[in-house]
Amino acid sequence: LNSDIMMVLDECVPYGADYSYTDSSAARTTRWARRSLDYYPAGTAPNLIFGITQGGFFKDLRKRSVEEICAMDFDGFSNGGSSSEGQAALSYGGGDAA
Repeated sequence: LNSDIMMVLDECVPYGADYSYTDSSAARTTRWARRSLDYYPAGTAPNLIFGITQGGFFKDLRKRSVEEICAMDFDGFSNGGSSSEGQAALSYGGGDAA
């Protein structure tokens, strides 16, 4: 597609996902982020590559995800969210940790 920015693979948890599921999902997203940088080390991707933070509505998980993803050598970052039905709630307070 020759996009300007490649977003790494992440899992967007469904609205209302419980803590355990969201924790596993955020950890999976971090593993995928690391794998993407193993494949495209800093400065070698044909396009910019951005990491995506996750953690659903749980502030501690979002904080952990921000710390883990932002410690990686991406060209930029994006705050992931929840499914579209929960996006408004995340925008109004759930994303404070990010």
